[in-house]
Amino acid sequence: MLELVLRKNGYWYAKGQDAQGNKIFESLGLPKGTPRHVAAAVLKRRNDKIAAALYHGDKATLTFREAADFYREKKGEDWFRQNPIAARQISVLVEELGDKPVAEITGADLADICSRRYPGCKPQTHKRSVYTWVNAIVRMNADAERCDFKSFKAPGAPKRRDPVMAAPESWINDFVHAALRGTNRWGKPFKHGKRIAALVLFMTFTGARVSEAIRVMPHHLEVRSDDSVWAYFERTKNKRARFVKLHPIVVQAITHLELERGKPIFGYKSKDSVYAGLEAVCKATNLDYFSTHKFGRHAFAKRMLDDGFTLLDVQRGGNWESLSVVSESYGHLEQSRIHNAVASVRTSLWSLFGDGAKLIEASKSSTFFDS
Repeated sequence: MLELVLRKNGYWYAKGQDAQGNKIFESLGLPKGTPRHVAAAVLKRRNDKIAAALYHGDKATLTFREAADFYREKKGEDWFRQNPIAARQISVLVEELGDKPVAEITGADLADICSRRYPGCKPQTHKRSVYTWVNAIVRMNADAERCDFKSFKAPGAPKRRDPVMAAPESWINDFVHAALRGTNRWGKPFKHGKRIAALVLFMTFTGARVSEAIRVMPHHLEVRSDDSVWAYFERTKNKRARFVKLHPIVVQAITHLELERGKPIFGYKSKDSVYAGLEAVCKATNLDYFSTHKFGRHAFAKRMLDDGFTLLDVQRGGNWESLSVVSESYGHLEQSRIHNAVASVRTSLWSLFGDGAKLIEASKSSTFFDS
């Protein structure tokens, strides 16, 4: 254990042994002239940590800051440059949890962070911003035997409230037309009209998320023996790489782009740049603004279901994690198609009861359907 020592220079030092028996004589890092009771409180925290290590091992003393630093080191700087949002969110968590031992972190701590940092946000936001990163950091450190494994369960997100809203085909048509042939507020053609138009078509016909689409490079495009063009998604949200056969209209849009080796085919470095491009076209041409998910994955699913494909086809074509996720989001669209199919299935039994239109006409002047 450590004892408090005041040097002649006016600085407080800690003297003694750590949990491994190593001799320690080092500054507490406090300003010159700090009162004894303040220095004693700082020393007590260090002694508590040494005591925990003696009784429970080093796993009990690993702080969240140390765990987060280990996570950053293993992920590497390149990964965080490509995922700036992750870097920001982890920094927020380090600010909040700091030197608190991982072993002492509770679900209440995370709930408190959510309420203060993300007030009024949906459970999905709390899970994505707090729980996902804390669990990832703890899991990596536990795998390296730096701490005991523990997992925090985010508050349950409510089932989807309203049916998803997909951007209509007419909007996609108007947007692409505006991006290619419209003008900005200064009356000049959009500087990057071709690439934002190609990106919209690419996302709506592949079901790609915006983060996946902007990472596609020229070498990810492959022309096969039957002259079909395929796009390779190296990294996806569910970590399953996939090939997608491109619709001819998407191929046509891409051929009008100036592709450069080593640079993304659509030229966007971040999602924010895409959002700015979408907003610029919509504002200049008085079009409603639809999010990337609405004209991308939602429109992709609706188009396939409207064309007679099944939810399973949608799941596989759009690389959804599970069929249940697709069913929850788009099951109502397939059910509508099924209702219409049930009422219009082909039959040769028309002559059995004569003209069905007479029944419908009679219902308008009677209470037949009210009984």
